Amino acid sequence: PLTHVCLPQGIKARDMLHEFMERAIQEKLQRAISEEHSDALDFIINSAKEHGKEFTMQELKVTTAPHSSLLSRWL
Repeated sequence: PLTHVCLPQGIKARDMLHEFMERAIQEKLQRAISEEHSDALDFIINSAKEHGKEFTMQELKVTTAPHSSLLSRWL
C-alpha cells in the first residue's frame, strides 16, 4: 500500500496517464484505416474497423491501459 504522503502524487500521475491515453486514442480514432500499424493501439483499432466494428473510448482505455486499473486499486 502507498503511504498517505505518496497518495496525492500517485493520483496526479494516474490522472495524467488517463488524459494522455484519451488524447492518443482520440487522435487514432479520427484517422482512416492505415496500412501501417505503428503500435498495438493502431493494430486494435484498424483490425476492428476492417471487420466493421468500432470500439468506444472506454473500451479502448480499458483494453490499452490495464496497468492503470492496477494503479487505481492502490489509490
